[in-house]
Amino acid sequence: MELQEQNWHRFCRYHAGDWHGIWLDYSATGEVLDSKRCVRSFRVEDNGNQVHHQNHYTYKDGRQETNTFGPYYKPRTRSLFLDRCFSWGTLENGTNSQLGFETGFRHENRRMSVAAVCDRAAGWKQFVIITEHLDSWGAEPEAIAISEPANWRGTAKTMTPDLHISPAIAIP
Repeated sequence: MELQEQNWHRFCRYHAGDWHGIWLDYSATGEVLDSKRCVRSFRVEDNGNQVHHQNHYTYKDGRQETNTFGPYYKPRTRSLFLDRCFSWGTLENGTNSQLGFETGFRHENRRMSVAAVCDRAAGWKQFVIITEHLDSWGAEPEAIAISEPANWRGTAKTMTPDLHISPAIAIP
């Protein structure tokens, strides 16, 4: 329970507020598909025992949309928060399901994250690079070149439901 409480505390401390961002959508081959503005609003309520989450999108054509997620209740989250970075993803792992994750890093009142969606049948479908500022709009980012996925290397860690984290292993 202590690890869950610590994770919840980091969620509330580093993630709460209104994050004003530009979302750049890329194809799996690195082609820019679209961009939109989004305010991700995380409101801590009930003396820190729950968080309400809404995304407010504004598209290029002026259309607006709001999606509501949660509320999330202390101490459970589907995410891992380590100081000023975070990672979350889908829990479903069925044969016909889409898998997705987002990993981000925060510095002062700015953060940047990448989200990826993978379809079991078709492979990588989409990447979204998100640049955000806390409580205000920042400068409009330029498109970022993405190298071929075949050249990517990294490390992997797993987290059990009770928040124990495995050692890192290299992955191609």
